[in-house]
Amino acid sequence: MLDRFCLQLLFDLRIPVRLRRGVCQMIPVQIPFYLQQLMGANASQSGLAIALATLATSISALSYQRLKARFTFTNIYAIAFGLMGIGYLVISFARTYEIVLIGLAIAGLGVGLLMPNMNVCLTSSTPASLRGRILGGLTTSFFLGQFISPFVSQPLSQWVSLGTTYGLAGGLMLATAAITLGVMFR
Repeated sequence: MLDRFCLQLLFDLRIPVRLRRGVCQMIPVQIPFYLQQLMGANASQSGLAIALATLATSISALSYQRLKARFTFTNIYAIAFGLMGIGYLVISFARTYEIVLIGLAIAGLGVGLLMPNMNVCLTSSTPASLRGRILGGLTTSFFLGQFISPFVSQPLSQWVSLGTTYGLAGGLMLATAAITLGVMFR
């Protein structure tokens, strides 16, 4: 059975998907600057922070199969966006390196669910004749988000601060989780 949300994600939300991908890229792009600004972190501390987020992403992705056995695609999207939103808000309000690490780990758990869920959802919801084009579009969205992220987050962070930018990104992710829940209960 096709999950309606997969099709909405694909056709109705192309630009927001790129925006969310850009939000995901804020960690590797902006966290070194944020840590430097927050506490004068050095390159090793920034690298460790990014590595922790990546480790959390990997752990979460490894648990995807077990979660997918219990939850729908839409449920997992809501969980992923919710975790990312909470993680970004923790980063936004953090005043110490350790709290930023907690936020990065939480956000990483969300990213680790989002990536396989998007791939499996689109692959299973798309006719075989369109899979290459659809997955190519997903890959394009991923890399466009990575490319666009600094162009959006840097001016925004200069205008309102990096902490506020992470807060806005967290709010966007929580709003996306709420919209996902709304789709789920339609």
